[in-house]
Amino acid sequence: MTPFFLDVDVRPGDLLDSFDIVSLFTNIPVDEALDIIIIPIDTMDLTRHCLKNTYVIYNDKRYKQIEGAPMGSPLSPVIANLFMIALEKRAIETADYKSKLWLRYVDDTFTIWNHGIEQLHRFLQHLNEVHPKIKFTMETEENSQLPFLDVTIIKKETGHLDHTVYRKPTHTNRYQNANSHHHPAQLQSVITTLITRSETLAGGLETEWLLRATITPYRQPQGAVPVRSQPAQTSRHIKQRQTSRAPVQAEFGREV
Repeated sequence: MTPFFLDVDVRPGDLLDSFDIVSLFTNIPVDEALDIIIIPIDTMDLTRHCLKNTYVIYNDKRYKQIEGAPMGSPLSPVIANLFMIALEKRAIETADYKSKLWLRYVDDTFTIWNHGIEQLHRFLQHLNEVHPKIKFTMETEENSQLPFLDVTIIKKETGHLDHTVYRKPTHTNRYQNANSHHHPAQLQSVITTLITRSETLAGGLETEWLLRATITPYRQPQGAVPVRSQPAQTSRHIKQRQTSRAPVQAEFGREV
């Protein structure tokens, strides 16, 4: 997978940075968000009822949520996203300086800034002044790298971007024990997940030889089967083999 933003030309002085919204769902002004939506009146009344009638029980007492969209409701991400589309449009249009690239996923935004660090901090201040309930925090690149969602975005000297799997500093390479008494499909899913994650997120930094060195082939009574000799499988496509159970063994490298 090659995200389209990797084709962006990154010049010297461009900064990779990300903005995160503090507690987005619980700070969404529901009435303002609903005013943005154009839907039939009966649907609007039902939507408003679902969003503004959320109750919780704590210490045998009932409490009603009076602000924000309810956590866990399937409506909340939709309402939050529609509200943020309007808010970010207003924020960008009224900013003195605009980012070179602005890509938002729910409450996380990846940007490329080309106006210097001082103007970047002023832009953050501007974002936090657009709406009293919506507040942003900012993270800037370190050593030409920026973690964003599940990816580490890397600024290369060639003026292009690359990406690989992001792993937290606290990551310990510990996964489900291959000899544990779990269902074979669960053990196999560990390998399948790591392969899929590597193929979709590691980009050009992850190569075939690294995958082979990282993941030990599946063990079968007939002998070892190379990881690449069979198409990638997902858990819903896995069929149970009519063989005796064999544990999955893996050695995990840095990029998986």
